[in-house]
Amino acid sequence: MDATSHSRSFTSRLGSWLRDRSPYEGRIFRAGGVKLGFEPVRERIPIWLAALLPQSLELTGEIADGWMPTLVPVEMIASARAAIARGAARAGRDPKEITIAPTLNLMVTDDPDAALPLLKFAVAIYYGPDNSPYARAAASLGYADDVAAIVGQYATGGSSAAAKVVSDRLARSIAVAGPLVDCRRQIGEVLRSGADRVILGMPAGTRAECEPIFSALASSTTSSQ
Repeated sequence: MDATSHSRSFTSRLGSWLRDRSPYEGRIFRAGGVKLGFEPVRERIPIWLAALLPQSLELTGEIADGWMPTLVPVEMIASARAAIARGAARAGRDPKEITIAPTLNLMVTDDPDAALPLLKFAVAIYYGPDNSPYARAAASLGYADDVAAIVGQYATGGSSAAAKVVSDRLARSIAVAGPLVDCRRQIGEVLRSGADRVILGMPAGTRAECEPIFSALASSTTSSQ
C-alpha cells in the first residue's frame, strides 16, 4: 500500500474515534475499543494536509478540510488548487470546502537581502536529500536547475554546501520578507494568487517581540482595504 492509501486509511478512522468503541480492522491500522479519554471540544476533527505532489494533492481534495504546505514556492498555489479540485470532484465535494493556506516565513526587515542566508539554508535542508518531495514539487514549477544544483551539492557537502547554490529567486519564493509595507503587499499577492489565507512563521524569538509585528501587519492591512 502506498503512502496515499495509508493516509486515506488513517484519516477515515479519525472521526469514529470520537464516540465509537467498535473495533476497526483496516489493512494497515487496527484498533479495538479505542475511544478518546476526554470530552472532545468538537464532534469532528478537521483534517489539514501539507501535500506536495499531485497524487497527495488530489487526496487532499478527497478527504481534507485544508491544505497548508510549507517551504514550497508560492507559484505552487494555482496548480495545487487545480489538483485539489480534481480530487474533490472525484469525491463529490465542492472544492471551496478545502481551505488553501500556505505557510510562509515572515521576516520584517529593512534589508531583505540579509534574510536570504537563513532562507537558503532552510531550502537546502528540505530540498537536498534524495527524492525530496519539496525538490520534486519545486522542479515542476520552473526550478529544475536550482533543484539539480542543490541536490548535487547536498550529496557531496551537506546542507551548508547546498545552501550556497540556492538562488535568490527560490529563497524569496518561500517567504514574505522586507519592510512592513512590502510584506503587506506580498501577502496580498499570495491571496490573489489563490490562497484563502496565509499562515506566517514567527518573525521573532518571543511572543513579546512577535505581537507588535503582527499587530502592525493587521492594522496596515485593514487600513488599506
